[in-house]
Amino acid sequence: MRYSRDSQLVNPDVIDRLDSASFFQYHHEGPYDAVYPERNFDSKLSPIEAVKRTNEEALKATPEDKIKDSINSHRPLDGVAFYPPGTTDREGQTYNYEEGTNMMNDYGNFMRCPGLVSTHSCVILDTAKH
Repeated sequence: MRYSRDSQLVNPDVIDRLDSASFFQYHHEGPYDAVYPERNFDSKLSPIEAVKRTNEEALKATPEDKIKDSINSHRPLDGVAFYPPGTTDREGQTYNYEEGTNMMNDYGNFMRCPGLVSTHSCVILDTAKH
C-alpha cells in the first residue's frame, strides 16, 4: 500500500514490508524518517526545515577545510565555532555567524551523572569524542 503525495503518513519501506506479524501495515520508526518526503511536505512541520537555520549557522562557523574533510571522509563535522564570530583565520576566511544560546546553562541545570538513568533532576549527556 502506498499513501498519496499529500499524506503525512510514511510509505512502507523495506523493513515495514518484511514485517508480516499483523494484517495491518505498521511503520517502524528509524533514523532516516526525518528526510522522507512525506515528513517534509509542510514546511511548518518539516524536521529538515526545523534545523535549516542552525545548520547554515554551523557551516558559517566552520573552516572550509573542516567541511571538505567531513564530506570526503564521511565523518561528523569538526571544528564548528573554533573561531569566534567576526574573527579572520590565517587563510583569510572571516567567520560571520550568530552564536546561539548555551542550552546547557540557559535551559536548566544539566548535570552529567555517569551510569544513572535519566530522571527529572539529571540528564545523561554523551560526551564521547568521535
